[in-house]
Amino acid sequence: KVFAHSTRPAASPYLVVVLVCVGAGVIESLLLSWSSAKISRELASTEQIRLFATLYCRGIDRLNPQLIENSFVEDAQIDVPNLAETVSPKRFAAEATSLLSKRFVATQHLLSNHIIRLADDGKTAVSEISFKAYHWQKVDGEVVDAGSIGRYLDRWRLCP
Repeated sequence: KVFAHSTRPAASPYLVVVLVCVGAGVIESLLLSWSSAKISRELASTEQIRLFATLYCRGIDRLNPQLIENSFVEDAQIDVPNLAETVSPKRFAAEATSLLSKRFVATQHLLSNHIIRLADDGKTAVSEISFKAYHWQKVDGEVVDAGSIGRYLDRWRLCP
């Protein structure tokens, strides 16, 4: 169950929203700050993370190494379970598009349930983003989906 409560104190022009989620014996609450500047910064940062995750998937689905590479800062290190070591964005983009183009007819990655937590310093964040990936491949002359579901767990360095 989700309970939402909002209030506008007489002394403040800003709206405060408190969301309380109760599930599996866990209570989580989120209180949005009174500061409009902080809210704007947080919303801009979380939207930027959503955009980059989406652009990454777009690059994967279009088999476009440049789009994939541009989804990361130049000095990023990519650590995924099916690689033996961490790699640069350039190497990852080249290897991923090569593998996908040989193995699949087409792919489509859908993102949902974005959980993005910004650090108090406003310079870093962590995210958990669920995905459903359709991976169509030919099997015995027929195109079938060999897709997967999962989540991207990422650490972000927010750039000015």
